[in-house]
Amino acid sequence: MNVSEIRLDISQRFSGIDQEYADGKYGIKMLLRRTDIPTVEGLPLILNCFTYVFGQNRGLISRLTEIVLSSKKIDEALPFSLATYGSSSNMYDLEHVGIVTPDLTVISKWGTGHVFEHPPEHISAAYGPVKFYRVDMEKIYGYCHSSLITFLNKR
Repeated sequence: MNVSEIRLDISQRFSGIDQEYADGKYGIKMLLRRTDIPTVEGLPLILNCFTYVFGQNRGLISRLTEIVLSSKKIDEALPFSLATYGSSSNMYDLEHVGIVTPDLTVISKWGTGHVFEHPPEHISAAYGPVKFYRVDMEKIYGYCHSSLITFLNKR
């Protein structure tokens, strides 16, 4: 299958219930089940891809938007770069985000579902095309604690 067919196949099955379909296919590996995400008073601590990558902190999104907007767009994935997905060139219209691993795969949380490691292009077509940005992880660390960044630094 080519990348477009893989993305369409994932898109057609993309729901919280059927995300498990992707595990083990097309180089995709489930790292964390939605049911294993810690909760506080019944609410998950990690709500979506943005809180998985950047953590949660009051006022965090506006500061991170500034960081990303000041980051350099790059042509290909590099370890610890930011993988962004969206049809628009406007960073405010992002549909999805993940972090590139040293193996040049992406780790991201799919909607309110599970956390996956996947090739950059092997994700739901609904998220749009992938773009990569070289970000200053030290700045991000200064603003938040993210389990993903901690995990990647241990690899």
